[in-house]
Amino acid sequence: EYDTEAAFMLAKSDRPVKVTKFEKATNVEGYDWIVGFNREGFINQIEYGSMTIISKDSALRPNFWRAPTENDLGAKLDVRYGVWRNPAIALKKFDAKVEDGVAKVVADYEIAAVQATLRMTYTINGEGAISVEQAMTTTAGAKISNMFRFGMRAELPAAYNVVEYYGRGEVENYADRKSAADIGLYKQSVSEQYNEKMARPQESGTHSDLRYFELKNTAGAGIRIIAENAFSASALPYSQEAMDVSVGPLQRHSGDLKADNNTYLCFDLEQMGLGCINSWGALPLEKYMVEYKDYTFRFIISPVR
Repeated sequence: EYDTEAAFMLAKSDRPVKVTKFEKATNVEGYDWIVGFNREGFINQIEYGSMTIISKDSALRPNFWRAPTENDLGAKLDVRYGVWRNPAIALKKFDAKVEDGVAKVVADYEIAAVQATLRMTYTINGEGAISVEQAMTTTAGAKISNMFRFGMRAELPAAYNVVEYYGRGEVENYADRKSAADIGLYKQSVSEQYNEKMARPQESGTHSDLRYFELKNTAGAGIRIIAENAFSASALPYSQEAMDVSVGPLQRHSGDLKADNNTYLCFDLEQMGLGCINSWGALPLEKYMVEYKDYTFRFIISPVR
């Protein structure tokens, strides 16, 4: 039986942690690891020994969007939810310090387009494990649309091409499309996560009800993600932007997608269901929507050596 509370406890460590502040960045370091924060306050560097986890020019950052599905397009959600595609997330306050043997980093943001504030809180122990709280506070009565998801995203080098997870598989599955997916332990390649049967590029490859999700190289080294509650995640060879036909050339085909030098990771507290009540445009049932309200997502990223 899965003990969520026990799994979410950040392992204690006697190893020292150091915080170094620069003009445009902040580093948290341990004996053989480093977690770096960029000028926007997001993690843009994770190094565990010789492992480089975050790709160059990437960062671990909030994510509210998905590449619209055929059903999303039929319901015109690419337009109706458009404010969530890439809202400006403006850093208002950033603080980093060592306290009680761990590094504590807090970044406060304003997301003006959706009348919300966001607080990212990071606690990093001596082993380089990163406990994160992503908390969004919305404005009561604001006329803001629902969103596709509430979660995080990052790009990793393409060498991290193996997923291992305990949750629903082996096929992709979503909040309202998972009855045929059994909970179990699965190990797959990133290259087989995208559903090649789809005519046009769109959201694909998510696995739900996860207890943990690992993204590793062929030697078995990488990262593990756990969360306070069961969550969903995907790791694909294609970016969210590449799969979004609402902003690219019309009538693209899934076969046109090309893998590059990244593995694209998304993981969510919640993602909207697929709907599919009819073949074109019907919304999912209300309980599978991600409405405009306050959310708090707590998770831990730790190294797999």
